[in-house]
Amino acid sequence: MRSGSCACRSEAPAKRSHSRKVGVETQKGEEPMVTLRCPCEQSHELWGELWWAGGQYQWVFFDDLKTSETYSEQVSYCPECGRQLERKTLRSVKPVH
Repeated sequence: MRSGSCACRSEAPAKRSHSRKVGVETQKGEEPMVTLRCPCEQSHELWGELWWAGGQYQWVFFDDLKTSETYSEQVSYCPECGRQLERKTLRSVKPVH
């Protein structure tokens, strides 16, 4: 698992590179990320990672739509509809191999 703190409303959002691929084991046995979509009409593309932060695991979400202004940035709301992101409401997308 990735360690770090979840700064969901920080002034400088976290950015991630797309060096890791869904469904591929990463170095040191880290779990792959999860590809997700918001249930909104636009079905915005996201990815999530389970981070250890503040003594507990937390889902951290990143914008995965290449044409989006917030592409690869950590987000806590859907960039399309503004809905607060929660793992239980997001749809999982099967990885393409």
